[in-house]
Amino acid sequence: MSLTTLAYVIGSRLPPREARDRVAALLSAERVRYALTDQGIQSTRTPIGLNFQSLWFSQRNWVGLNPFAHVSSIAVECAATVAGATNVNVQVDRTRAFYIVSPYLSAYILAPLMPLPAAIIAMLLATGLIWFTISYVAGRLLVYEIRQELNGGAA
Repeated sequence: MSLTTLAYVIGSRLPPREARDRVAALLSAERVRYALTDQGIQSTRTPIGLNFQSLWFSQRNWVGLNPFAHVSSIAVECAATVAGATNVNVQVDRTRAFYIVSPYLSAYILAPLMPLPAAIIAMLLATGLIWFTISYVAGRLLVYEIRQELNGGAA
Protein backbone atom coordinates (compact mmCIF):
# COMPACT_ATOMS: atom_id res chain seq x y z
CA MET A 1 0.00 0.00 0.00
CA SER A 2 1.43 3.39 -0.96
CA LEU A 3 0.49 7.01 -0.54
CA THR A 4 -1.33 7.02 -3.86
CA THR A 5 -3.29 3.80 -3.29
CA LEU A 6 -6.20 3.46 -0.90
CA ALA A 7 -8.27 0.42 -0.03
CA TYR A 8 -11.83 0.47 1.30
CA VAL A 9 -14.23 -2.26 2.36
CA ILE A 10 -17.95 -1.62 1.93
CA GLY A 11 -20.53 -3.98 3.38
CA SER A 12 -23.58 -4.82 1.31
CA ARG A 13 -26.59 -7.09 1.68
CA LEU A 14 -26.63 -7.84 -2.04
CA PRO A 15 -25.24 -11.07 -3.51
CA PRO A 16 -21.71 -10.61 -4.93
CA ARG A 17 -22.79 -10.79 -8.58
CA GLU A 18 -25.55 -8.19 -8.13
CA ALA A 19 -23.20 -5.91 -6.17
CA ARG A 20 -20.66 -6.16 -8.99
CA ASP A 21 -23.34 -5.38 -11.58
CA ARG A 22 -24.53 -2.31 -9.66
CA VAL A 23 -21.00 -0.97 -9.37
CA ALA A 24 -20.50 -1.67 -13.08
CA ALA A 25 -23.66 0.35 -13.87
CA LEU A 26 -22.31 3.24 -11.78
CA LEU A 27 -18.97 3.13 -13.57
CA SER A 28 -20.74 3.15 -16.94
CA ALA A 29 -22.83 6.14 -15.90
CA GLU A 30 -19.67 7.99 -14.84
CA ARG A 31 -17.95 7.13 -18.17
CA VAL A 32 -15.40 4.70 -16.75
CA ARG A 33 -14.33 1.88 -19.05
CA TYR A 34 -13.78 -1.40 -17.27
CA ALA A 35 -13.26 -5.14 -17.59
CA LEU A 36 -15.43 -7.58 -15.65
CA THR A 37 -14.08 -10.61 -13.86
CA ASP A 38 -16.12 -13.30 -12.13
CA GLN A 39 -16.62 -11.31 -8.91
CA GLY A 40 -14.92 -8.02 -9.67
CA ILE A 41 -14.24 -5.06 -11.88
CA GLN A 42 -10.97 -3.50 -13.04
CA SER A 43 -11.07 -0.11 -14.70
CA THR A 44 -9.26 0.12 -18.00
CA ARG A 45 -9.78 3.86 -18.50
CA THR A 46 -11.16 6.61 -16.30
CA PRO A 47 -12.49 9.84 -17.79
CA ILE A 48 -9.95 12.59 -18.18
CA GLY A 49 -10.55 16.09 -19.32
CA LEU A 50 -10.02 19.72 -18.55
CA ASN A 51 -11.73 21.38 -15.60
CA PHE A 52 -14.46 22.91 -17.73
CA GLN A 53 -15.45 19.75 -19.60
CA SER A 54 -18.54 17.75 -18.67
CA LEU A 55 -16.42 14.71 -17.78
CA TRP A 56 -15.46 16.41 -14.51
CA PHE A 57 -19.03 16.99 -13.35
CA SER A 58 -21.71 14.70 -11.94
CA GLN A 59 -25.26 15.00 -10.65
CA ARG A 60 -24.79 12.12 -8.19
CA ASN A 61 -23.27 14.04 -5.25
CA TRP A 62 -23.56 17.35 -3.47
CA VAL A 63 -20.15 18.56 -4.68
CA GLY A 64 -21.06 18.17 -8.35
CA LEU A 65 -17.72 16.59 -9.23
CA ASN A 66 -17.12 13.23 -10.85
CA PRO A 67 -14.72 11.52 -8.42
CA PHE A 68 -13.84 8.89 -11.03
CA ALA A 69 -12.22 11.61 -13.15
CA HIS A 70 -9.81 12.33 -10.30
CA VAL A 71 -8.38 8.81 -10.00
CA SER A 72 -6.07 6.84 -12.26
CA SER A 73 -7.76 3.48 -11.76
CA ILE A 74 -10.20 1.62 -9.59
CA ALA A 75 -10.50 -2.08 -8.81
CA VAL A 76 -13.56 -3.61 -7.15
CA GLU A 77 -13.76 -7.15 -5.79
CA CYS A 78 -17.00 -8.55 -4.35
CA ALA A 79 -16.69 -11.43 -1.88
CA ALA A 80 -19.44 -13.25 0.00
CA THR A 81 -19.11 -13.47 3.77
CA VAL A 82 -20.15 -16.30 6.08
CA ALA A 83 -23.13 -14.26 7.30
CA GLY A 84 -24.55 -14.04 3.79
CA ALA A 85 -23.58 -10.43 3.19
CA THR A 86 -21.04 -9.19 0.65
CA ASN A 87 -17.81 -7.33 1.25
CA VAL A 88 -17.04 -4.99 -1.62
CA ASN A 89 -13.29 -4.32 -1.61
CA VAL A 90 -12.42 -1.12 -3.45
CA GLN A 91 -8.84 -0.19 -4.37
CA VAL A 92 -8.31 3.32 -5.67
CA ASP A 93 -5.16 4.60 -7.38
CA ARG A 94 -5.07 8.37 -6.71
CA THR A 95 -1.98 9.18 -8.79
CA ARG A 96 -3.99 11.46 -11.08
CA ALA A 97 -5.25 13.45 -8.07
CA PHE A 98 -1.66 14.19 -7.10
CA TYR A 99 -0.97 15.48 -10.61
CA ILE A 100 -4.13 17.59 -10.52
CA VAL A 101 -3.04 19.36 -7.33
CA SER A 102 0.58 19.90 -8.38
CA PRO A 103 -0.08 23.51 -9.57
CA TYR A 104 -1.33 24.36 -6.06
CA LEU A 105 2.14 23.64 -4.74
CA SER A 106 3.32 26.83 -6.43
CA ALA A 107 1.70 28.73 -3.53
CA TYR A 108 4.39 27.30 -1.26
CA ILE A 109 7.15 28.25 -3.68
CA LEU A 110 5.84 31.79 -4.21
CA ALA A 111 5.00 32.43 -0.54
CA PRO A 112 8.39 34.04 0.31
CA LEU A 113 7.77 36.60 -2.45
CA MET A 114 4.41 37.69 -1.02
CA PRO A 115 3.56 39.88 1.94
CA LEU A 116 3.07 37.75 5.06
CA PRO A 117 -0.78 37.92 5.24
CA ALA A 118 -1.10 37.06 1.53
CA ALA A 119 1.39 34.20 1.91
CA ILE A 120 -0.54 32.74 4.83
CA ILE A 121 -3.85 32.98 2.97
CA ALA A 122 -2.36 31.46 -0.20
CA MET A 123 -0.81 28.57 1.70
CA LEU A 124 -4.03 27.88 3.63
CA LEU A 125 -6.10 27.91 0.43
CA ALA A 126 -3.59 25.66 -1.35
CA THR A 127 -3.55 23.24 1.58
CA GLY A 128 -7.36 23.14 1.63
CA LEU A 129 -7.61 22.52 -2.11
CA ILE A 130 -4.96 19.81 -1.97
CA TRP A 131 -6.72 18.02 0.91
CA PHE A 132 -10.14 18.39 -0.73
CA THR A 133 -8.98 16.94 -4.06
CA ILE A 134 -6.77 14.12 -2.80
CA SER A 135 -8.51 12.99 0.36
CA TYR A 136 -12.14 13.88 -0.16
CA VAL A 137 -12.93 13.78 -3.89
CA ALA A 138 -10.53 10.98 -4.86
CA GLY A 139 -11.28 8.97 -1.72
CA ARG A 140 -14.34 9.48 0.43
CA LEU A 141 -16.63 10.88 -2.26
CA LEU A 142 -15.83 8.01 -4.62
CA VAL A 143 -16.59 5.42 -1.92
CA TYR A 144 -19.74 7.34 -0.96
CA GLU A 145 -21.06 7.05 -4.52
CA ILE A 146 -20.35 3.31 -4.63
CA ARG A 147 -22.04 2.84 -1.24
CA GLN A 148 -25.10 4.81 -2.43
CA GLU A 149 -25.32 2.68 -5.55
CA LEU A 150 -25.14 -0.53 -3.50
CA ASN A 151 -27.87 0.75 -1.18
CA GLY A 152 -30.39 1.22 -3.95
CA GLY A 153 -29.18 4.01 -6.18
CA ALA A 154 -28.09 7.59 -5.84
CA ALA A 155 -29.98 9.69 -3.33
